[in-house]
Amino acid sequence: MAMACVCFRRENVSPGLNCRPRGLGLVKRVVAAHNGGMSTTPNHLPSHQRDKALNELLLKGIFIALIGLVLLLAPSIMAAGEVRTLVAGSSLVAWFALVLGLALIVRYVLRRRAAK
Repeated sequence: MAMACVCFRRENVSPGLNCRPRGLGLVKRVVAAHNGGMSTTPNHLPSHQRDKALNELLLKGIFIALIGLVLLLAPSIMAAGEVRTLVAGSSLVAWFALVLGLALIVRYVLRRRAAK
């Protein structure tokens, strides 16, 4: 099995290796080979794979937004204690999850509109 050598610092190279830095072209070729030669951009995927990717995007958005919403609402429902203090302290993470989930849902809607 042939192994590609990607070295960015000369001191990491063993004396017997002939390595040189390689750019993103190598990464793109490796990804394309892994995907059976197909591009990974959404416009070049077959329709069933594109629909599956869009549905996964929607599910991720919904679940992440729900996690954020639960973390924001949980301290008001929970009884006083250490766990409530811990959950209340994670409000920044909860807001981030909520915004990220909503952004993924908006991205799903925009991609769905563009596909029509």
